[in-house]
Amino acid sequence: MRELKEAQERNRYGTVENIGREDWMREVNDASQDTWVLVHLYEDCIEACQILDAMLVGLAKEYRALKFVRIRARAAVENWPEDKVPVLFLYYHGEMKHQLFGHTDRRLRTDFTLANLKQLLTPFGIFDSTNTTTDSSRSKSFCYNSDINSDGEDNHQPRRSSKLRFSSSARSGAYDKHDDATWDKSEDEDILIQ
Repeated sequence: MRELKEAQERNRYGTVENIGREDWMREVNDASQDTWVLVHLYEDCIEACQILDAMLVGLAKEYRALKFVRIRARAAVENWPEDKVPVLFLYYHGEMKHQLFGHTDRRLRTDFTLANLKQLLTPFGIFDSTNTTTDSSRSKSFCYNSDINSDGEDNHQPRRSSKLRFSSSARSGAYDKHDDATWDKSEDEDILIQ
């Protein structure tokens, strides 16, 4: 009986849920007490957000013990600049543990795949259910090419042309409904400098 209950707990999510700002505390901070919650800040008109959305749907189906949510960036944080999405916030134990900032850049021609996304997230320990610690000193820039087999084909998904780059910074803290957070341009350079 206990094994069945544990299996149900491990398989309780499996989708990417849309949330609003009013849902944040319950769906992100509270839910992250016992599992990782990946929050995608997006804007519909940004191609990189659409590509990342599709990948997160795939991850959610594969890693059903993890919770995946998405929220329009400007619905989450007033005045969030459109050119600073997509963003992934990684929450655990009620706090943001890592931030991954993606942005488009004409100089970067990257085919970003589901395998690349897994490779990007693996160092944070989110796929290891026994690992409840994170390396909060990690701050890196990530840019990957797709995994191509010997036939020259992508092993993981149809090739998509996108310009997607993530930079990572560790941050401890939690969004609070009383924060009344807004985007502060003065912090922009500090966040995105590698």
